[in-house]
Amino acid sequence: MPRHRQEEALPERDGGASESPLSLFGAKRTLWRRGPAVPLWAIASSRLPCALDHWDAHRRLRRWLDTVQWLLRYWRARDASLLIVDGTTGAELLRAAARRARVPVLTARVASTPATYRRLVSKHQCDLVLSPEFPHDPADAAATKCYDKCDDKRGDGPLATSDNVCPAPRDQLVAALADHLEVLHLRPGGTWQRLLETRVACPGASTCRLHATGLRGFLRQGDAILSASSVSIAVCRKSPTPLRHAQQTSSAAGSASHIKPRARQFTRSTAGRPLWERTPVLTHWTRACRGPWPGDTLEQFWIKLLLGREQARSAADVLRRILATGLLLGSAEGLRCGTPVVCFSSLRPDQASPHFQRHRRRWDRPGYGIVFPRHAIAQLGGQPVVYGDDALWDQLTPALRPYFQSAGAQSQWRAEQEWRLIGDLRVDAIDEFEVIAPTKAAAHALRDDGWPARALAE
Repeated sequence: MPRHRQEEALPERDGGASESPLSLFGAKRTLWRRGPAVPLWAIASSRLPCALDHWDAHRRLRRWLDTVQWLLRYWRARDASLLIVDGTTGAELLRAAARRARVPVLTARVASTPATYRRLVSKHQCDLVLSPEFPHDPADAAATKCYDKCDDKRGDGPLATSDNVCPAPRDQLVAALADHLEVLHLRPGGTWQRLLETRVACPGASTCRLHATGLRGFLRQGDAILSASSVSIAVCRKSPTPLRHAQQTSSAAGSASHIKPRARQFTRSTAGRPLWERTPVLTHWTRACRGPWPGDTLEQFWIKLLLGREQARSAADVLRRILATGLLLGSAEGLRCGTPVVCFSSLRPDQASPHFQRHRRRWDRPGYGIVFPRHAIAQLGGQPVVYGDDALWDQLTPALRPYFQSAGAQSQWRAEQEWRLIGDLRVDAIDEFEVIAPTKAAAHALRDDGWPARALAE
């Protein structure tokens, strides 16, 4: 590991010049460092093992999260700091988890331009900055005395390219600086496999622990890594921490059952003709929620995910959440004005068809939703969307901009005939509405939970 020139009150870290991280990055790299000389540990993961919106259906991500919590406790007991490089896999999740576990964090960033480098260093926005070799003003160094420059050893390292540009500088920074590396997920043939092969081949390489739950096929072809003396394998037949399944299940069910009696009072019967055959309607379609619920911060989402307290997030689960709370929360996602709104479609539910939103890379399909009388939403302030270009946006008053939607060439927004209501919607404030589901089986499942629903496909 590198030999840092620390402040006089701090001891130097052990290591030789041959172990400098610059040997991994090649020439034209400058490293700045501040903080005590404590062991650094880091988590390496090729990618999160599965999509966050499907976490409840995949046991591997649950193990990934449990292993993170176990490692935080393990290294906190050893007075080590967690190295987090902004932009790497799971950086924000790890930062939130470390903050909650009271584990010290050393934050590193990779600067791509001289201006970014000077801003990061001068404003102390991180502990560690890696950048191409920019011309440094002596005044910059004088203004940042808390930073200490690493040994400026030059030479082409094993990972340096012909033009001395690192293909994955953030991951390389983790591989070079971590005294102890915890590998939670490794993709065969990926960047991290190449980095680990280079790391373990260096003289005096620091320890590296591979967690077998995230290795899969790599165990059959990673001989160069597995045979290294600095590498160990951690095999967990069970989750490293108790998952508290009973508490999680009772908490999720308890919150819904606690509100269901009030919800049943305003949930309407589906007997007779559909609502859209009796009056013009507006439909709010639900879809799977990715990331935090409306009103929650991203850090709150991470913490709930780590603790196993986050509810399922499919379109049906989102509908159940709305019915249980009696509240339809507005969202500002994708809106230029940034005002939270509740969106509806003025198409009849039986006339809605799937359409692909190219700019969002997703299909919007009719499925689960709530149908309201159009006049009821209009009385609460709902209005139809105004489709136009930037010139029309400039002409609108601030009060009308929440109803603006750009009619771009990459979307088919006009087809859904959208309406919007600013703010949140109290569902129990509507005298009549209907809950709809895509199939009879889905409607039956909602009815079993106490939510009368009508199937679109009769």
